[in-house]
Amino acid sequence: MNNFCSSDVVDPLMEEHEHSPPLQPVQDKTVIHQQLYSSHVQDVRTLNAPRMEDNNTLSNNYNDKSSNGLLNYSEMNMMRIKAAIEANVHKMHFHHIYNYMNNRPSLLKRGLVPVMAMDELGCRYLQAKIDEGNFLDVEIIVSEVKDRLHQLITHPFGNYLILKIFQAKDIVTMDQINSLSFMLISNDQKLLDVCIHDHGTRVMQNILENIENTFTLYEVTRAVGRIIVALMKNINGSYVVLQCLKLFPPEFKDFQIILDEVVRNCVNVARDKVGCSVIQKFLRHVVGNAITLLIVEIISKAMVLAEDSYGNYVVQYVIKMMWPRANQMIIEVLRGKFVRLSLNKHASNVVEDLLRYCEYNDAAVIVEEIMRSRDFLTVLKDPFGNYVAQRALQCTKGRLCRELCHLIISKNRKLRNHLYGKRVLAMATACT
Repeated sequence: MNNFCSSDVVDPLMEEHEHSPPLQPVQDKTVIHQQLYSSHVQDVRTLNAPRMEDNNTLSNNYNDKSSNGLLNYSEMNMMRIKAAIEANVHKMHFHHIYNYMNNRPSLLKRGLVPVMAMDELGCRYLQAKIDEGNFLDVEIIVSEVKDRLHQLITHPFGNYLILKIFQAKDIVTMDQINSLSFMLISNDQKLLDVCIHDHGTRVMQNILENIENTFTLYEVTRAVGRIIVALMKNINGSYVVLQCLKLFPPEFKDFQIILDEVVRNCVNVARDKVGCSVIQKFLRHVVGNAITLLIVEIISKAMVLAEDSYGNYVVQYVIKMMWPRANQMIIEVLRGKFVRLSLNKHASNVVEDLLRYCEYNDAAVIVEEIMRSRDFLTVLKDPFGNYVAQRALQCTKGRLCRELCHLIISKNRKLRNHLYGKRVLAMATACT
């Protein structure tokens, strides 16, 4: 039937019957079911479904119940579909919010920005919208992140959006920056949580660097001052404090707020593992009259700090600074307690540094006090005191050195077989 004319009548049913294959025997329903799913066309029910291993696990979990009559086939199938939906709900949700690959008009909607910001691709999408400079988009983003600001700053992805907002000075207005800044400092506890967080500390340092309004910067600095002790005792929080130290000159009014709090809580901070390091950085970078109050406070608490496992490092740092009259003032504070300090593991280092860095006459005060003590022999035989005695032999000269050597040698019988005492005896013998 290659050529058709108006007189030819074709019966579709007859033609189909002529070309149809011979009838096959009826197959088992199970076989038909398997052939249906072996087709190259994906069944709609398997879209976004879990992996085959997950389906097998799910089937095994419910086979036992099914065999007991608790679950029928329909219930098991519904459980599979529910698992597929839960496994892909996050992906499906964002697929309907925006399309990352296609260049479509802005799909930003209020209420969705915080959720998008906490998604890796969503955060990039929002940052790209800020770069585009559309005022309406930027307004939506800023207003939406404001109420979730603390949460986003500490989020692995959201923190990049907050950084972008504060860095986009040409796009984000100063009023918007100020509004976010005041929201950030509205709660001291949340501000502290941000500053001590791994992501939050980096964002906070960047915020301090990008705030240009003087009043806003003053208020942020005051807020940091209120939590300064907790910040200085935390490794991440200390970076925020050091950023203030880097950005603000000592005579700057905002920095003076922080410095006053550091001075007021000097002992508490200096006795902390992290805090003692931050105090030393303050002493290194702050100059002039601004540092005087801090040094005076450290000197007045020298006895407490010298015996502390971390505070002694702060006292040693002040001694090595050679600040005018500082060492002389420390000796005056510690006078009468040098034997006790020499027997202390931590304070003995302070006594040694005083002997090394003080003027000769001031060092002589320390040596004479130890020599005249009834516990002089105890110092020579002590695991820590023997180092103080050896340092005294190195730092003295003339008459005082001869008297010290003679006094040590006179204890020869008690020192020569002692683990620590024989070291001091050997040095005293070499000095004569």
